[in-house]
Amino acid sequence: MITLIKELIKYVDAFDDVVGRINIDSKEKNFIYILEFKIAEKELDSFKEKINSYKINELDITCNNYQLESCKETKEINTVVVTIKQNQFPLEGQSLYFRNSNDFYTFEKKFLKSTTFESLKNRTTKIKIWIPEENSDIDSPVFSLCEEKIYIPDILISRTEFNHNLLCALPKIISERNFDEFKSATLDGFLCIVSERKISSSEYIISFEKNAILKLNSIEKENIDLFVTLNKLFDFIFDDDKTYYEKLIIFRNIFSESIRRQGTISDIDFKDILKDVQSNYNLFINDKLKKFITDKQKLTEDFSKLQKEILVNIRNISNTLSQQFLVLLITILTTFIFKNFNTRLAMSLTVYSGIFYLICIIIVNKVRGWNFDSKSIKSECDDIDKNYQMLYSIDKYFINTLKESDNYKTELKRLEKIETLYKWLIYILLWSLIVILFLVYKHNEFYTQFTSYKQVVDLLLP
Repeated sequence: MITLIKELIKYVDAFDDVVGRINIDSKEKNFIYILEFKIAEKELDSFKEKINSYKINELDITCNNYQLESCKETKEINTVVVTIKQNQFPLEGQSLYFRNSNDFYTFEKKFLKSTTFESLKNRTTKIKIWIPEENSDIDSPVFSLCEEKIYIPDILISRTEFNHNLLCALPKIISERNFDEFKSATLDGFLCIVSERKISSSEYIISFEKNAILKLNSIEKENIDLFVTLNKLFDFIFDDDKTYYEKLIIFRNIFSESIRRQGTISDIDFKDILKDVQSNYNLFINDKLKKFITDKQKLTEDFSKLQKEILVNIRNISNTLSQQFLVLLITILTTFIFKNFNTRLAMSLTVYSGIFYLICIIIVNKVRGWNFDSKSIKSECDDIDKNYQMLYSIDKYFINTLKESDNYKTELKRLEKIETLYKWLIYILLWSLIVILFLVYKHNEFYTQFTSYKQVVDLLLP
């Protein structure tokens, strides 16, 4: 199919006075390529035969405003229109096809003025194009003659406050070839992105805080160097999605002051603004770096504190378990061994006391949560995440190293295991006492009827 389209375009382009027209269906995301030319009546039959051999889908051909196959009103010189429908966003590896660079540039103008940043979501390479011209030099931020990586800041494509803007907002699309065509649209798009709000067709609130309103005609846009500077400014602000917001705020403040000081803003003014934004951001970073170092030290201390808390909780739970088992064991031994085995009331009361005690423990832990200690540790860790957002964005590796450290992860898992063990041991103890209580009342019956039970009792309590 690809080869057939190329051959078709080359074949049609060989006719005299071929005129190319471009239409874009933004809703269907289609590019309508119309090639119109004249053909002599004697050439029509061979033309039909050649066209039919291509068998290309999405191809429409008319002759004198009739479908080619049904055209009966032929003239000495006939008007033929070939319409090729192409997806304006071909898959990576596929291409858009043009008969020459002029038709491509016509398409590019319409494409950049009708396509939003959001349309390029998930795209990593430029849209590939094919032109039969040799030594064709295409320079475009979106299109290329070969496989080439696309360089558009991710923040413009991903964030809703930016991705609805048109691609013509990119200052780097401006060239001597299209300067007059794009200067106003590009400047408008640029200001829409960097301002806080557009309030009319030619007015922008750069900063609400500074109460700075800019009129489009107050910028001297007749110099192409202006857009070179705007491109540098654009790249500096949006080159990193982690730092763009701070840079944008700094730009808005500096630009607002410039608007309030002077009536018109030139290329030289924007060069000064760029320098001021860069220097102010460096000062901001230095202050941020000091806070970063302080936060880093504090964060290390917080994680060290968490690890100590884990160890303390492990020790407390272990000691509690040991004490409870010791008390229960002593109680049972005192009742069943040192007192008369046949004193059913004394034994029952002791077991009832143990059951009541364990039920109280279960109720308390149900209300508090069996995993209260480990969940508290995790909650503290989440609070640390919230308190050190800036640090996380700058040095994520350091944070992950702390959180994934053997001491922290291993001890936290050990605490969770001990909490689970504690829970199940309490339940096992409770059921054990219930069984013992049952045996207290059924002892005589079992002792006389079941030999194995009698042997066990005689062995344990001679």
